[in-house]
Amino acid sequence: MLEILEKNKEFKELKEIFGEYLNIKEIENLYLYYKIPHKKFLKILKNSQIKKVSIDYNTYGEFMFINFIFKGHYYHSYGLGLHEYRNRIIFDWEIWENFYSEKIEKIPNIPYEKVLEKIEKRIKDLEKIKLLEDNESNLMYNLLADLVDEDSALVELEDLGLI
Repeated sequence: MLEILEKNKEFKELKEIFGEYLNIKEIENLYLYYKIPHKKFLKILKNSQIKKVSIDYNTYGEFMFINFIFKGHYYHSYGLGLHEYRNRIIFDWEIWENFYSEKIEKIPNIPYEKVLEKIEKRIKDLEKIKLLEDNESNLMYNLLADLVDEDSALVELEDLGLI
């Protein structure tokens, strides 16, 4: 698989951008699944211009969202949240590149130390959550999401009337 990816332009760019922070397997996961381990994400953030930090909802639950500029690229990310359909607390991050404009540069930077405080508080809050016992929907969702993807699994369960 790696031989095929090495020929891909986007994979090469990710390797160039994140190579000093992520190993080759982590770059592969970033390329295929947009995922970065939490500790590596913190190292990247430490060397970024952080523009926005918030707690908000997406389709899967409540997560922390962070927007940042890293090596001239603008990224959105989310992690540290309760994935309601998986019935799991997610500590890793998903990131994806977004359109970059000069307006983004004008947004004041948030100091890394302040962001780290918010992240640490969020982790403590998540550690207090008592997960429900898995049910048929959670188990089926986890199986389907691992086989296909998060969005497709959700659609399938809705079609089956399990959600």
